[in-house]
Amino acid sequence: MLFILAEKREQAGAYAKALKGDISKINPYILRVDHSKILSNFDGILIGYLSGNIYEPLEPEEYDSKFKTWSLNTLPILPEQFKFRLKDNYEVLREKLVSAINQCDDLILATDGDREGEILGYIFLKQNKLSSKVHFRVWSNSLSTTNLQKAFQNLHDPKETYDLAIAGASRIIADWLLGINYSRLATIRLQEKKYDGNFSVGRVQTPLLKIIANKRSERKNFIKKSYLRVKFIDSNGLNFLGDKKKTLFSKANKIKAGQLIQNLELENPIITSVTTSTINKPAAKLVNTGDVQGYLVQHTNISSKQALNDVLEPLYNNYNAITYPRVEPRLITVDDFFTLRKNLNYYIQLYEKITNRQLPDVFHQLNPRERFVDISGKKLSLESHTAIILDKPIAYEIYEEFSPNLKLAYLYILETTLGMFADDFLYTNFVIEIQNKDITFTSNFKQPIKKLSWQDINIQKDNRSKKAMDPKESINFDLKQYTISKEITGRYELYTENNKPSTPITEANLIKTVMPKYNLGTQATRAEIIQSLLDRKLIKAATKDNRDINLVKREYFPTEKGIVLLQEMSQSNLLNLAQTNFWENSLTNIAKGESKSQEFLNTIKQTIIEEVKKLPSNDNSVPINPKYKENNNLVKTNTNINCPKCRKDYLYEISLDQTKMNTGNTIHYNFYSCGSRKCDFKVSKNICNVELNNNLLSQIINGTMNYHQFTNKKGKTFNAKLIYSQGKIRFEFLNNYKKHTKHTKHIKIKKY
Repeated sequence: MLFILAEKREQAGAYAKALKGDISKINPYILRVDHSKILSNFDGILIGYLSGNIYEPLEPEEYDSKFKTWSLNTLPILPEQFKFRLKDNYEVLREKLVSAINQCDDLILATDGDREGEILGYIFLKQNKLSSKVHFRVWSNSLSTTNLQKAFQNLHDPKETYDLAIAGASRIIADWLLGINYSRLATIRLQEKKYDGNFSVGRVQTPLLKIIANKRSERKNFIKKSYLRVKFIDSNGLNFLGDKKKTLFSKANKIKAGQLIQNLELENPIITSVTTSTINKPAAKLVNTGDVQGYLVQHTNISSKQALNDVLEPLYNNYNAITYPRVEPRLITVDDFFTLRKNLNYYIQLYEKITNRQLPDVFHQLNPRERFVDISGKKLSLESHTAIILDKPIAYEIYEEFSPNLKLAYLYILETTLGMFADDFLYTNFVIEIQNKDITFTSNFKQPIKKLSWQDINIQKDNRSKKAMDPKESINFDLKQYTISKEITGRYELYTENNKPSTPITEANLIKTVMPKYNLGTQATRAEIIQSLLDRKLIKAATKDNRDINLVKREYFPTEKGIVLLQEMSQSNLLNLAQTNFWENSLTNIAKGESKSQEFLNTIKQTIIEEVKKLPSNDNSVPINPKYKENNNLVKTNTNINCPKCRKDYLYEISLDQTKMNTGNTIHYNFYSCGSRKCDFKVSKNICNVELNNNLLSQIINGTMNYHQFTNKKGKTFNAKLIYSQGKIRFEFLNNYKKHTKHTKHIKIKKY
């Protein structure tokens, strides 16, 4: 019997359908296919799915109890053997999968076709001593029935892709080692200097934080400057810009600029050069993950993480409307091209129906072109996938079922796909130079040769496919009159040029441009990295413009916490972008079988060992927090009640007095808090005039608390009980009372 190990429920269902057999459901996690017409050599086929990565690395204290206390004396933390544990609530799934696999002789690994998909499959198999059963690897960019059938009929030797698993494991181990050691080092050092909270450091997230901080500093310190430049406007209205070295003046030199014009006006300029060139401008390249994420972030209110998980993944998994969505390349195979060409007329009709407009006759590029297609077959390896393109043709009625964001993404991918078959924009580029008093003036403009092109398809705004020709550049005079040595007439003018600040860092250009430029993360991980910086309050997005500091809405900027962390880590090699790039390239080379994992991890460990010794003596690190005031009368009492959120430590009753910096007033705090540094669970001891003792706290967590009478800030009483739900303490009201529906307030206070 054969077992097929998928990564997600939707994959398992698509695989079962593609195998063309009798499908039955064994249990919620396992499907069975009998009499398959695609894999007819097997008597029976079981298909199960992992529901993502169900294993996670151990915590340091699980290797040795001494690591439970955060101390410089216990650093570095470098386990001899890296270990994983099953995540909470996955034991039933694990048991069902292991039991089913043990019934089978062969296993096809059918998780996502990338580094992360490969390693999560092998982690599960190795943890359960099942990796010897892996005899085949299925690899497909598509979940459409036709493409999956081709994939199952052309199974790969798992050795072909195993290097991806090694690279995936190397990435997990390296990120754990760097994250655990540097985060503890930074947190311990900064808490010694009276800074509150934990400080998270990562191989990719911290260099990205540095880039964001540097860009914000550059834009904040930008000084706007205006210049005057001399230009010549001829009798046809054509503009000629003067050579910057000789015709650009500061505003303080306006008189000098005027004197130059007076001198130039003594004689007419002469044409010294006329150059023409014919330009073919093709449509924008096909799209990868970052392109679509950036487009959606730019035109909606969703994040890049939501764009991937809530838009691209459903289009792929649920509707089979697009190909695999976690990709870097912008090329497709020759086979992909001809499959799309076969359905071209249908896609045109679908686009016309969606947009309610007739497309022009521009679809004449019916042979593969290197801009879009890997014609040689050497640029796309088995492991690299292709650009995101349309998968099986979908009916208009299916498109109408899409949410607005799914529609936007699908139409964007549809447009880029149609653009590949559309004619290029064809124009003549003219460069005319004139001279007067040894000063050259230049006019550069375009004239369309062919009116219809890919430009007449696109209706959605995308700066990857800007119009090649601005309509205002159209000319209505005979260009033949511009000949060398001819004298032309016109007038000189001064116009103002302003320097501009650099482009702000927003989520859209982070995901599309900045992170790929610096080789930070992969298409599968970049959105998570950005989200982690936001969740850890190391960066924020501006909610409105602030012209005084050149801050624009949606621009990312570092928080005070982020700035303090960067200053503390200023001497660390982790902030060296060249080092980050080297590590990312090393992972890529491991995935290709060109580098060794152990060599890569040794460099990581050596860096950690050296910096754990070096950084605590950094003279440029952060001074003691100037806002710090000593806390008085701190009392911390163990309740012996397990934390309901992390389940790794006890809840402690905290009682302390804290002095407010702005008023000098001392406030008494009394609350319960988890003893784990990594857990943020807190709850006030007094909620709406009801004092929570240990007994009541246990009842709340266990869901056995009786209704009590609470009093709100206005003195009004209401009957309710407190329950624990999704990491928070919430009210449950008697008689459907809905006025007080907010969570109980969680005090923002230092973790002890």
